[in-house]
Amino acid sequence: MPIYAVSYDLINEKDYPAIKEAIESHKHCKIHKSFWVIQHKGNAEKAREDLRKSLDNDDKLFVIELKTDWASTNLTRNQVECLKSGLKLSL
Repeated sequence: MPIYAVSYDLINEKDYPAIKEAIESHKHCKIHKSFWVIQHKGNAEKAREDLRKSLDNDDKLFVIELKTDWASTNLTRNQVECLKSGLKLSL
């Protein structure tokens, strides 16, 4: 199943439990406050449309498919293991 990086920006510093719940309904790793990696059965457009339902019209959302080549600095051990496992260990 494809793996996507998901980043969102809630305009006016809103906080939506709905977007977090939508993301967490998939296998996922939370990397930063509004940057996640998820598994989704569809393509990037389908993942965007599924998540978009949880946002207001002025919020920003970016979804891009991840391949196997990635690098990081100062992620937690759990985050790295989650990513290396192909999201088998959701965080």
